Amino acid sequence: MDNPYGRTVLITGASSGIGRATALALCEKGFRVYGTSRSERREMEKKCGEGSIKMLKMDVLDEKSIKAAVDHVVSREGSIDILINNAGWGVAGSVEDISAEEARRQMDVNFMGAALVIKHILPIMREKRKGLIINVSSVGGYIWLPFQAYYSASKSALEALSEALHIELKPFNIRVSIVEPTDTKTGFTEARAVAKAALENDAYKEEFARSLKKMAQFEQNGQEPAEVAKQIIAIIKKKKPPIRRPVGLDSKLLLVMKRLLPSRWVIAAVGRFYMPGPPEKKTGSKPA
Repeated sequence: MDNPYGRTVLITGASSGIGRATALALCEKGFRVYGTSRSERREMEKKCGEGSIKMLKMDVLDEKSIKAAVDHVVSREGSIDILINNAGWGVAGSVEDISAEEARRQMDVNFMGAALVIKHILPIMREKRKGLIINVSSVGGYIWLPFQAYYSASKSALEALSEALHIELKPFNIRVSIVEPTDTKTGFTEARAVAKAALENDAYKEEFARSLKKMAQFEQNGQEPAEVAKQIIAIIKKKKPPIRRPVGLDSKLLLVMKRLLPSRWVIAAVGRFYMPGPPEKKTGSKPA
């Protein structure tokens, strides 16, 4: 596949979900893909004609780990042409129930982790005066979700960083794109943590339980990761890629709503969507 950047790709969070689907799709198109995860995942390594997947152990919160992985790729390939920041994690619970430690971890993994990887790769791209950074955000990055407030905050921060980077890096011919998938069928649902206090605080108990069930239903009936991978590949093909790319009909519709409708209408719609009321009780006359 022709593209304006090069054929060496680093993908964080490549062991499952969107990261895995993207790694496999790029491999089939002849890219040399280096995927990262916090544990060894050698079973994912493969050759695809001219393409390949190599897996590296890397923790996005450990700068030494990031530097070691980046240095390894550069020593083998001479550069990193495309970075796809996909590593992510979620914690569910009300703002009141999520502890400072849980909140910090949420922001660290989804926001600071991406920022640290970018920091270590930018000197390589600047020297070549060419490169592409794709940050995988979420519909939750611009539509703020109840009981996932810190998740939304982390993705919103990633989007703000991405837009600022787009301006800073323009003189160096380095492009930045944000991918915003709607609900996607991945292992994210099972991996989501629940705030410890949310299991004990009765104030939000019923609403939280219904919302959490709804989240899981949306995700497990959502689009396949391969659909997101297709859109990432479409971005890679473009010399002037879009700054943001919503993926999935829901994501596109919500983005239009956000731009065109009053905020109170959007917030009310999201509330009805993610916080359904209690099941209606069946009524009927008593037998005579």
